[in-house]
Formats: sequence, C-alpha cells, structure tokens
Amino acid sequence: MSGAATLLPLAPGPPSSGTPSSGVRSRSGVPSMTLITPGLWVGDEHAAASLSRLKARGITHVLNCTDQPSPLAGALGAPMHRMLGLLDSTQDAPHLPHALKVGVEFIHSAVQSGGTVLVHCQRGISRSCTLAMAYLIWAHQRPAEDVFEELRQLRRCCDPNLSYWCALKEWESAVLPVHRRSVSTLPSPCAVTGVSTASAATTGPSPGMDGAGTSAGTDAGTSAGGTMWARARTVLTHTAPRTSARAAARQFPPAGEHAASED
Repeated sequence: MSGAATLLPLAPGPPSSGTPSSGVRSRSGVPSMTLITPGLWVGDEHAAASLSRLKARGITHVLNCTDQPSPLAGALGAPMHRMLGLLDSTQDAPHLPHALKVGVEFIHSAVQSGGTVLVHCQRGISRSCTLAMAYLIWAHQRPAEDVFEELRQLRRCCDPNLSYWCALKEWESAVLPVHRRSVSTLPSPCAVTGVSTASAATTGPSPGMDGAGTSAGTDAGTSAGGTMWARARTVLTHTAPRTSARAAARQFPPAGEHAASED
C-alpha cells in the first residue's frame, strides 16, 4: 500500500436512524451484519454462512478473521474468500501486524475493484471490528479512537480486546503521520500492563468477546474481558481511578514519531 484510498465517509448514523443492516439480529440485539462505509460490512459467522443474504447485499468478497473455514468458501457462486486464522486471544499477538496488513490489502483491493466486502468473525465484535478499523485508519487517515467511536455508533457491540487495541495503535503509528495520531494524557494499558504485539503472546491465552465461553456484550459492549483487562484494570485503579481499562485503551498516548509505512 503506497497511500490512502479515496473513500466516502462512514455510513451516516446508527442503525436506528437508517443505516442498512442485515435485518437479522444476534442474541444481543445487534444486526448480524452492519454497513460501515460504502463497500464495507462487518458481521458475524451467521451472516457469512448465508449465500442468499450475501447476494442480497452485493457482497463480492468475504474476509474471514477466524480460524474456522467458511462453509461457503469455494462454493459455486460464492464471494471470494480470504481467511486470517485469528483466535481472538493473546496467541494472535505475533501474527497481528501481518494479519492487519493482509486484511487491509484484501479489503482495499476489493473496494478499489468496485466490490463489496464482508469482514466477519464469530460474533462480529472483536476480530472483525479490528480489521475494519485498521482499514479505515489507513484509508481515511484518521486516528484509531475517532474510527472506533464512529464504528461503535454504527455497530454498538464493536469492542476489540486489549491486545488487538495495542496492535491497532502500532498500526496507527505506522500508517498515520504524527500530526494525525491520537493524543491523550491518560495512561496506556499497553504500557502499564506490558502488553504489545511482541510480548502479549507470553502472557497466556485471554479470549476476547468473540471466543466461545465468553459473555455477550451489553449495549456498551462490556464483558469480563479476560486476563489482560484484569491486569489493566488493576493497574489503572491506582493510576487513574475514574478511568476504566476499556476506556483507557481507547485513549493511548501518541506513539513514537516515525515515517508512515510505504509497504
């Protein structure tokens, strides 16, 4: 990728104000798939398994962020598929930089060719939202926090886990010039917990909200959060008592100043 794409703004307003959705809702009341920006949908595994639904939405490409093969991959008349094999745990940490690059290139190629992409994971909460955010950070040249807030307005369950947030902040520092990056005076959970894409893999598994056995998010997208969130919450209780770990993760201080990637 050698520069930002020229795209329309994010789809206007939350689903209640007219943003298209799949019409099928999950157990948490969130649409199975949500239009984020022209040519880009985010959804769950159920949306990705329905060929009729994909065709009705004009989906030409599917980015499967999970490690479970899509039942439609390779099927006659099905969209083009790409699987990233992410687990939504700290085990993904060493692979996240490459996964973000591959995923963003896949989305960009599809959109540039006039296609429409569904980015999905198991529940459309952590992995898929992370990949959509990475694309929008690069394509719109906007900081992660701004992209997150707008994406959350459209898909209220959007909630990347902590290690994914750390990867997004590293991605932001690589693809945005310094003056466009997020600025905050709040402590960074990545810093205070020692989590990064280089080190998170050594902290043990910590499933996010997409994984089996975790609780569904509320309207605010909260969950038990796993080991990393517990560590972040414990430290931030002493450093920023009125700031939740999840809120602080959305307000990292700016990363080191270096040139945007031209890969």
